[in-house]
Amino acid sequence: MSQISHLQHDLFVAASNPLLDAGRPRLRADSCSSSTSRRIWKTCCAATRAFTPPLLLLLIGCGAAEQADPCALPRPPVMRFIHAGAVLRFQAPEGAPVQVGTAADPQAAEPDAWQDASELGLPAVAAPTLLRVFARIRPGSCPAEAPFAFTYELREAYPPPAGQAGSTAVAAGDASIVGWASAVEEVDLGPEVDAQWQRAEEALGPADGSSTGIVSLGRGGSITLAFDPPIADGPGFDLAVFENGFLDDYLELAQVEVSSDGTRYLRFDHAFLGDEPVDAFGTLDTTRVGSLAGKYRQGFGTPFDLAVFAQAEEVRAGRVDLGAIRYVRIVDVIGDGSALDSFGQPIFDPFPTAGSAGFDLDAVAALHAAR
Repeated sequence: MSQISHLQHDLFVAASNPLLDAGRPRLRADSCSSSTSRRIWKTCCAATRAFTPPLLLLLIGCGAAEQADPCALPRPPVMRFIHAGAVLRFQAPEGAPVQVGTAADPQAAEPDAWQDASELGLPAVAAPTLLRVFARIRPGSCPAEAPFAFTYELREAYPPPAGQAGSTAVAAGDASIVGWASAVEEVDLGPEVDAQWQRAEEALGPADGSSTGIVSLGRGGSITLAFDPPIADGPGFDLAVFENGFLDDYLELAQVEVSSDGTRYLRFDHAFLGDEPVDAFGTLDTTRVGSLAGKYRQGFGTPFDLAVFAQAEEVRAGRVDLGAIRYVRIVDVIGDGSALDSFGQPIFDPFPTAGSAGFDLDAVAALHAAR
């Protein structure tokens, strides 16, 4: 059997048997486009569309890719807070001529001036400063439409630990919480997790703020939780993720994704400003971590704002509904620097750990819910 045929066979078997995934705990299989069960399904979409018959593609969940919009808005990493001096690189259709600009007025409809560029360096600031950033495909290249526009808050550093001035930490008993995850949709645990830490149901309901009422995701593992009613985009932050770190500087980190249909997921952009590996008992500076879950100690959640996705192509096309986010996925960051942040920089957290490796999820809270 050829190498390609072996791969086709393995993928078909994996799709046919939702319990078969390299011997790791798993609740259900899903399509490639949902980015789940990464170790098999990443290969599925990347490696099989070129040579697999349409019927087999359907069987393994690798349907035809949606055609990219050649006039899609250029989009950089979008974060409510962003570090001063960051370089924004704008993703745009291949070959599309991009123009960018800025305005000091956070409500401006146009930049002070447009310039031809595919990246933009943000200025250094001594105090939090609002800056509105714009981007578009050069006029004449595509039909005229409103440009990308987002108001960033530039900061010298990201928010500090819970309890300090300027922290964004959400306490488990905060009155702004309107709900908690109600069901486990899927689990894909990575290695180095003992059986006692594999109980996915520990992530449901309110955060208990302890070191034990958690599910450990393992290295690179993930969990998808469902919400009823769904989370909705409202004023300020919309959801918060709780980890079980017992110190302000012992942090295990994760990326966060959201979906309204369980198939198409949007990942929150994030930044990591550390530049050195962290050993298994090493520490991190909270002010160098932006929009990664696990930023705060147990009993305090890291908040996320759905508004950052307002101009994402999946939202503009109606494929993701920010008014009805039914699923939140937490993906462990393997702390050896192999994972990159939204600016292409390696992410480090305590590594290697064993027994309860990876992100230790306590709970996920909804701060706004669909009516």
